[in-house]
Amino acid sequence: MNLGSDEFIAGAIAASKGELEIVAIAGGNMGSAVYGWYLVRDTESDQCVIALDDGESDSAPEIVKCLSCDKIDVTNAMLRTLNFGTDTLKVEAVEWLCVLAEGWVDFNWIDESILRETLEAGAATLQSKFNFDDWLSKTRVPSTISHTHNF
Repeated sequence: MNLGSDEFIAGAIAASKGELEIVAIAGGNMGSAVYGWYLVRDTESDQCVIALDDGESDSAPEIVKCLSCDKIDVTNAMLRTLNFGTDTLKVEAVEWLCVLAEGWVDFNWIDESILRETLEAGAATLQSKFNFDDWLSKTRVPSTISHTHNF
């Protein structure tokens, strides 16, 4: 946390007034790196962004604006966050499969068909036996994750 940042303090004040909704929408890992995706929504304007927290306490989250807060736009924004420091916003499906294979997704916010296409493309590239339907039956938002926070 950067208490010296005007933007951080303004965000904290907005959150304390209930003007921001923060929803954990997905989580996963690759090796020792742990990733968490959050939807941050301005409750007054209904504008939202996706924030990727890579688990490093001193790094700022990767933030991508959503066109709207519907499932398709939220999913597409989430899929643009994981660029591993490259200049491109496109991430190969293989990386998504690696990160989410043991992860979780909140399908209240994520479009299942878009994610299916992405993970199955990654499995095809790797010639993996990954089965989306089996994964889907096991994928649940962990009970330790608080879905929505209105501060």
